[in-house]
Amino acid sequence: MPSERSDGSSTTYTSPDYLGTPPETVMSDHMDDKTPFTHSKPTSSVPWPKSTFIIRCVSTGRVITLLDGQVQLGSPGGRGSIHWACVETKGWLGFRNVVCGKFLGHAESGMLRCTAGNHCM
Repeated sequence: MPSERSDGSSTTYTSPDYLGTPPETVMSDHMDDKTPFTHSKPTSSVPWPKSTFIIRCVSTGRVITLLDGQVQLGSPGGRGSIHWACVETKGWLGFRNVVCGKFLGHAESGMLRCTAGNHCM
């Protein structure tokens, strides 16, 4: 089923059972994008330990934000903390909010939260 992308091109999925990574997440599709913070092309979308990231939703442009203790998608430049430090523990990557020092995780309901004091205990 074809789907229209924001740049006018279309993507075709050939199987209704498609479970792989959709092509929209491939960095080469976005190499002409300008980041709103530096006005330069992004160099990589791969998380790297000891680096800080702003995690953006490709389809909406909103970013993962910690606001009043709640994780939500917010507008870049809005209220809340949007910077996440990538940490590696035993080969696993995690993201620590640079303001509160807590790690991004999920509740039993599957919703994101930022309450863990340690990564990969």
